[in-house]
Amino acid sequence: MKAVSRPEPAVKGDSWPSRLLDGLSGLGGWLVGPDPGLNRLRTVLCAMATIAGAIGAEWLFVHFTGALLRPSPPAAAGAAAAVRVVAVNHAVLIFALVLGGVVGLTAAISVQDAQPRDQVVSMLVLPVPMIAVMALSLAIASHRVLALCLLPLILAAGTYLRRFGPGGVRVAPLLFTGYLFGFLLGSVITLGDTGWLAAEIGVAIVVAIVVKVGVLHDTSSRALRRTQRSYAARARQLAGLALAAFDEPGPRASRRLYRHKTRLGEATQLIAGQLADPGVAQGDSAAALLHQGLFDSWLALSNLARFAAALGRSPLHTGQRAQVREILASLRDGRCDRARASALAFAETLTAPADPDGDNTEILAHRFAGSVTDFADALSQWLELGARDQPAGAEALFTPAVPLRQGGSLSVTAAATAEASSTAEPGRHLRRVAVAPYVRTAIQVGVAIGAAIAVGDLLSGQRFYWAAIGAFVVFQGTSNTDEQISKALSRIVGTLVGIVVGSRLVDLIGPHAAGWMIVIILASVLLGLYLQRADYAFLVIGVTVMVSQLYRELGDFSTALLVQRLEETAIGATVAAAVVLVVLPLHASRVARVALRRYLAAMASLLRHTYAAFGGEEDAALLQDDTRALNTAYGALASSIQSMRRIQAGGQSQRAGATIVAATSARRYALNLVRDIPPTTGPAADTAALLNRGGQTLQASLASLQSALAGPGGYTYTRSASLFDLIEQRLAAPGRGSGDGHLALRDLRLIDGALAELAGTLGLRVTSYDIGPADEQIRSADAPDLAGEPASSQSAAADGGEPDR
Repeated sequence: MKAVSRPEPAVKGDSWPSRLLDGLSGLGGWLVGPDPGLNRLRTVLCAMATIAGAIGAEWLFVHFTGALLRPSPPAAAGAAAAVRVVAVNHAVLIFALVLGGVVGLTAAISVQDAQPRDQVVSMLVLPVPMIAVMALSLAIASHRVLALCLLPLILAAGTYLRRFGPGGVRVAPLLFTGYLFGFLLGSVITLGDTGWLAAEIGVAIVVAIVVKVGVLHDTSSRALRRTQRSYAARARQLAGLALAAFDEPGPRASRRLYRHKTRLGEATQLIAGQLADPGVAQGDSAAALLHQGLFDSWLALSNLARFAAALGRSPLHTGQRAQVREILASLRDGRCDRARASALAFAETLTAPADPDGDNTEILAHRFAGSVTDFADALSQWLELGARDQPAGAEALFTPAVPLRQGGSLSVTAAATAEASSTAEPGRHLRRVAVAPYVRTAIQVGVAIGAAIAVGDLLSGQRFYWAAIGAFVVFQGTSNTDEQISKALSRIVGTLVGIVVGSRLVDLIGPHAAGWMIVIILASVLLGLYLQRADYAFLVIGVTVMVSQLYRELGDFSTALLVQRLEETAIGATVAAAVVLVVLPLHASRVARVALRRYLAAMASLLRHTYAAFGGEEDAALLQDDTRALNTAYGALASSIQSMRRIQAGGQSQRAGATIVAATSARRYALNLVRDIPPTTGPAADTAALLNRGGQTLQASLASLQSALAGPGGYTYTRSASLFDLIEQRLAAPGRGSGDGHLALRDLRLIDGALAELAGTLGLRVTSYDIGPADEQIRSADAPDLAGEPASSQSAAADGGEPDR
């Protein structure tokens, strides 16, 4: 390619209207970005419709049946007695409405079966444990101390049932709700009234079935297709931003491109988490192919956007610049077939970049064209998979996101959490014991609830349950100590903000405004459910506003009451945070170490098979399983580090950030490597031996990284980039082949550079073949305890650590 210089456009300062528009766009992306296909919004709206329907049905049920209502006293009893009966009946009605709303919400969001029949069965079974503990609490309501002592034991037993999967995860919240309702109603009803309570629960279940299965029924296939359409639309938008960055490169275009690419990457991770687990399916199953197609399209899209922005700053022919514009415009308009054909035509105008020291524009152009064809192929295949009709009774391929995570055992870090919890290791002061995660959480829940009840009862014997609730929710949807502490802090902050907002709304609507009360309750809960993925505090704010409205309706609302709620909530959250720090703590850093070991093991497996494929010994198509395993391991690592960085600060947070940056870079280069392996026969014998040596060096260095995570031992990371650079030069030499493997070798050098950064972050010594004799740098692939002096930053950069192009 003959370079034609192109002057850089002048960079103009951003005006305030453009900054405002960028800010509004960023806010919209933050609100809607984590919900591709708006499936979560649909679930929340279904929950709101169920709550509204349940409240109305409960009112009608109590009005026409007189369920749990006391008869009016005779006139001889006096006006005071009549007033007391009216107050009690009003309170019973409010409890019925709240009970129906809670049961309806639980049924709407926790039942995620694929088939309507299964959904009906799950919702009919749902209230059984709730009714059982409600009867128990009514039976012992007169024995207050016994009732309070039983609650921690019951919740610990319910939490233990997490070991049985999603069905077991739902039990503990139901037990807590049923027991608490029975305890609070024990002063106005008796055990003989359990039938009426069961009937009210049944009314809410019937409403949930009608709304979820009859009116707003959704299928896994429809949800998947909606998500795919949303993803394709966002991909077109990213291509449009890449075109803008290509035409007018500058800081603003780069910021917009980076921001949208980041949000699309988060959406990709979310979609992957909602797709069926490919680990339990065959490699050619629909579930596995959906995962593979999703990550293939995302990687290619991310690369083509990056290369397009770089080409915008590079010298190109006028005709070639027009070709790039046409490709990006076709992608922006959703014409992937045309973009693919244009990319192939563009690639034919380029010369083979065989010279490793040649013009970087050639490499960027080749990479861009290849990424466009990869994206067009992967996206079309992924969309085609989603359009297929699945046979009746088949396993659901997609589960829409629910607003409430159903326990830490179902998070993407489940495998790493289970291994970290079940493996004993030395701690700073005491040896960390091996305990199954559900046993660990059950013990913590029992201790935390017991302590919260004891301390909360000292503050207020009437409102102690707020402390119990504050402690219990800390363990819902969390899997390690850092997540639990973060949720405890969100609980306190959300309660404080909710008290302020709730008080203002109570003053605003005034008394005798039941219609506005219901509107505010539904709106606050809807916003809380939808925004809680951004932060759990939003849900707490919504619930606190709802509670303020309910207490105003009961006539108990006061500023002192809300302050007491804050105090009790702070007690419960603080007690729970203290318990998870003292009783069998499982820190996110420990989970992250396990996740990082799994990530490195997946990386090592992928690289081993890559060497074989590059040497002509193995079909590159067999690497698909390795890419899925690497993506899964990376997702667990990113999630564990994210939860760790919410709490930690300073050096630990910086090291965690550096770790995920290096791991992200290595993963991207590794996925590029799989696509850059040339479809040719193996290289010459001497080159193949050098490739094997470089592969053994990189494997030994990966083994050193994994060993360093198990404990200190003075491990060394030996860089192999210089070996891959030497291979590239040999392949490019006259008479040594076509040099088709230069992109794969460049990927290997970049992987080595990223892993060397990771090694430095973890405190390993980093050496290079450029520093000393090779026989002193590496002994064998089975002996990772390597010798050598630390490499300087200049040596590391010279040894293949190119920047991300």
